[in-house]
Amino acid sequence: MGRKLKIRVVDNASSDWGLITCDSFVTCYHSIEGVPQNAKFAKDVLPSGKVLGENDPYQVLNGDFETGDLTGWLLLRGTYSLGDIGYVSMQEVYWKDLTKQYGMGGTYLFTGIEDVSGSFESYIGVLESSSFTVGGCGFITFKLGGGKNPDCYVEIIDASTEETLARYHNDEMNEGKLIQYKADLTAFMGRNVKIRVVDYAQEEWGCLAVDDFITHYETVEELPLAILIKNYL
Repeated sequence: MGRKLKIRVVDNASSDWGLITCDSFVTCYHSIEGVPQNAKFAKDVLPSGKVLGENDPYQVLNGDFETGDLTGWLLLRGTYSLGDIGYVSMQEVYWKDLTKQYGMGGTYLFTGIEDVSGSFESYIGVLESSSFTVGGCGFITFKLGGGKNPDCYVEIIDASTEETLARYHNDEMNEGKLIQYKADLTAFMGRNVKIRVVDYAQEEWGCLAVDDFITHYETVEELPLAILIKNYL
């Protein structure tokens, strides 16, 4: 209140509906009653500047993707892949259908469910996190959508040797809707590890979405309601 502002309409996109239309910027209402009742509340998508896990060795960096980009993550393409397996998006729905809600935790998620042509299903590759130490109560949580194909999974690897320690598949798959899981890593307490989101599938829901990798809970009582996911390794 009281600050002098300007409005900028910005288009830095060159694909995937990289265009915008706008009209009727009304910047003064003398009472809340004057604001149109049918106006949708605008969401501020400006990143807060705070990065999850920045000062916590037990929390994977940017596990919630709320920087709006792949800070802390490395996206690798498969040998025969034509493109990346996904991207960081603030799109709340998949298939451009308002009834198909991802159920993401904040403003952003990583998704390979949909691109401008429909999906990333034919692409293969790996999304790899930075390293963190398994600590606290030894449990982690994350959200996983899509990935019905067993060649799509989340795995925990040793940060030094790249040995696979645990592998998780989306048993509760419900199209692209994100399911919240909890995973028991107590057998690896004190080890330095990374998360890999793996997509080696090219058909039958060979695409997935992920969000909210929370890797530090001091006690089991702090864990949210989540499905205990099976380690398929």
